[in-house]
Amino acid sequence: MLSIIIPTFQSHGLLDQAINSVQAQTVADWEIVISPDDGLDYSYLQARDARIRVVQSTAVATGAGPTRNRALAQVLGTAVAYLDDDDELSSNYVEAVLNVLDTELAVVVPTRYDNIRTIGLGAKKITITQFGKMLGSLHVATRREHFPKWLNCFAEDVVHTCCVIEQQGGTIRVIADAEYVAHVRDTGMCATNKNINSSYDAIIQQSTHKETTELFQYRKRVNQLYEQSGQTQNYHAFVRHLTTNEISSIIHF
Repeated sequence: MLSIIIPTFQSHGLLDQAINSVQAQTVADWEIVISPDDGLDYSYLQARDARIRVVQSTAVATGAGPTRNRALAQVLGTAVAYLDDDDELSSNYVEAVLNVLDTELAVVVPTRYDNIRTIGLGAKKITITQFGKMLGSLHVATRREHFPKWLNCFAEDVVHTCCVIEQQGGTIRVIADAEYVAHVRDTGMCATNKNINSSYDAIIQQSTHKETTELFQYRKRVNQLYEQSGQTQNYHAFVRHLTTNEISSIIHF
């Protein structure tokens, strides 16, 4: 069974589409563990499906990492994945992931940012360096015993994926025919955080892995280019349209 962790913060309306995408899976071998971080009551969702459980917590605004970790402590599945409360999974996600985890310890699927761009598509395996140059997030699924806790930091999902790739010896399998759909919102953390570069600096200073350090140095430089552009377009649209000259000015690794 695949346990799918969904952290949530004041997103009752958005949460429906995430849950719907799991309920529409081609196989039924899953559970959802919802972890609130707003002090609100989500227990009513358990009546919606016997496979939905809600973490009981009075915690408020502790961050995505700690919120996911509270759910991780309660998962029942043999494998674990996670889904943000405003995103969706392709209908074959659970089936594809469980099939691969029969022989692999960890896996990712391509991430589609609405109709803007898709990252990870066409790759069979990726390294941290390749992941870094995608300038996006790939959500890992692993066997339960190999799933690490999240750190409480900015871009904790990227740090987490790097950690898993490191654990797998430097590469991770990509499932080509499933998909994680990330909905781009103007109110998202990356859109509203005004201290992204200093947040990246903090990660760089704490990282002990060369490729992870270089990944965030690269992301910091791209973010600086984005800020210099006047931010007149969505970040993912900006990345998609980077010119050759702009790319050549970015730190290479």
